[in-house]
Order: sequence, then structure tokens, then C-alpha cells
Amino acid sequence: MDKYYNSEKKRWYEQFLTWFGDLKFFWLPPIIVYDPSSYRVKGEDVREVISKIRPGDILLRSYVKYVDGWFIPGEFSHVGFFYGPTTEADRKSAGTMIDDNPEKLARVQRDEFKVGKQMVIHAMADGVFMEDVINFCRCDKMVILRLPNKLKNRAPKEKVFITQPFVRSEEEIYQKLKQGEDITRSEAVAAAKEMALTCLGARYDFRFDFKDEPHNSFSCSELAYYAYRSVARYINLRPKKTCIAKLLFCKDAITPDQFLDTDFKLVWASRSIREDPEIRRRLP
Repeated sequence: MDKYYNSEKKRWYEQFLTWFGDLKFFWLPPIIVYDPSSYRVKGEDVREVISKIRPGDILLRSYVKYVDGWFIPGEFSHVGFFYGPTTEADRKSAGTMIDDNPEKLARVQRDEFKVGKQMVIHAMADGVFMEDVINFCRCDKMVILRLPNKLKNRAPKEKVFITQPFVRSEEEIYQKLKQGEDITRSEAVAAAKEMALTCLGARYDFRFDFKDEPHNSFSCSELAYYAYRSVARYINLRPKKTCIAKLLFCKDAITPDQFLDTDFKLVWASRSIREDPEIRRRLP
């Protein structure tokens, strides 16, 4: 309580104990860090997320003072795909992208797949995994993006992944849009959920290669892109020339911030970023 409010001046040992309580020790490398802060996305934010989020939503998040955030252009550094509730019936579809390795597939379906009410699928250094949305909310800034209720053909008609065929649900969506028909958000989300679940257990793509074929490793934004690949061209979601790591190397990729410039609508923002002029302008 003292670190948040105290009308009296602290004694020297009280000041020392307050400072001491904010030290953090890390084994690798052995170092002690003074960090009096905590995550800026608070409990009231998480409660709002739980009540507002819908399957198929895209989550963007970032941290303050994390080194890797310096190398990713933009406000946000990570992307998650909100799958929604999972059941035992979903387990058999998890990780099937890697079914050429039966032992790994069995391990993914046994250990990586989780049954839960509000699950997020995303990619980090150890690969593609799923976790409860409450865990995902442990960050400093976060927004929720959602597809519009209807998607229309407003873009070039070429597929995103030319040599890797769509599955049936994706092909049906792609052909409808190609022929000028509208599709609903629920159709696009159903196909995206199917694809995201098959990616569980895939490796992380440290090369950020959005054009690699076959597509079997993913960065965080790559995974969300792949999940929505059947509609990507129609919602302005496509790789652009991007400089990762502050000009260290440039290639065609998608950064987390690029999702803000697509047809996804910003439907919620944490209090820690809600007053940012650009975020405030986009909120409903």
C-alpha cells in the first residue's frame, strides 16, 4: 500500500524496504533489476476483455521497457488469435499441419492442446501454443480487433499462398468473394479457427518469411495472417516491405501495427492506451 499512497514521510528503513521489495533477480544472466512497475493492463481491463471478446478476434499487445519491443516498428509488438472455447472434440484437429511426424502430433494433441472457455492461439519463440486469454492479458497495452459483419470483394483476386492449396472451407469462401458474393464474419471466423488450430505445435519462424513454402513455421503476425489467408486480400491484410530490427534487415512482412490499417475494426483498448490520439480516433 505504501508505494501507492502514504501521506507521511517514510523513515529510512521504510524507504529501504520499499526499494528492496521492487528488486528482481534473474538467473540467466545473473542480474538484479530494480523494477517498481507492474503490468499496466489491470484487473478491470481483463474483466472487460472477458465480456467483450469474440471468437476470431485479433489481439495486439505490447510491453513497456522490454528490449525486443525496440526492434519491432510500431506501438504493438505481438499478435494473438482468439479461438474461443475449446472442447475435447477439437483435440483431434490440433496440430494436424505437422501430421507427417506422428510422434510430435501425438505429443501436441496430448500436451499442447488445452480445453478452456476463452483460449488464445499465438506464436512465440518456443512455437505456436494456446493459453487462456487471462494469461495473454499480462501486458502493458492491448487492443481487440474484429472483422466487420460482412466482407466484400474489393481487392485483387489472386490467392495469398499460390502453391499451398486452400482447404475446402477456405476455397468456398475464396470462390464466393472472387465471384462478387458477400460472406459473413462467422464464415471467415470458422475457417480461420480451423486453420489456427491445425498450426498448434508448429515452429516459430525466426526468419519472418511470409512467402516460405510449405508454410509450416510462424511468427505471431504470420500465424494470424495464415489463419485468415482465404480473405486476406479482401481485407487489405498483406505483407508489405517492412524493416525489422530498426533497419537491420528489410523484407515483405506484416507487423502487429499493420492489423490496425486493415478492415479489422478496433472494438476495445486497455486504459493504458485508450487516450492515445490514434487509438481514441479508431474506437467506436
